[in-house]
Amino acid sequence: MFSPQAWEEIARHLKLSRRHLQIMQGMFNDHTEAAIADDLKISPHTVHTYSERLYRKLGVTGRVRLALRVMEEYIVLTSDPKTILPPLCANFAAGRCPIRSN
Repeated sequence: MFSPQAWEEIARHLKLSRRHLQIMQGMFNDHTEAAIADDLKISPHTVHTYSERLYRKLGVTGRVRLALRVMEEYIVLTSDPKTILPPLCANFAAGRCPIRSN
């Protein structure tokens, strides 16, 4: 859903490490902890530990809230007039997007 550049901006803005970003991307893509571990060549326990720390850091309680937090962050980033990231809604600039930031 997001470009590599968008993921990098989200991670930078949330002050996430490279590994936290990788774990978050896997969770956002609905991969199991085992699948994320296999992709990253680490143990599922390590993925679980990173996940728990990520939840605490972002103040969320699970994957759904994590995904919503990422989407919220992207909306904040794209509402900045100086951003080079595209908005989620192609009609945002014209004011016809249901997702509006104030």
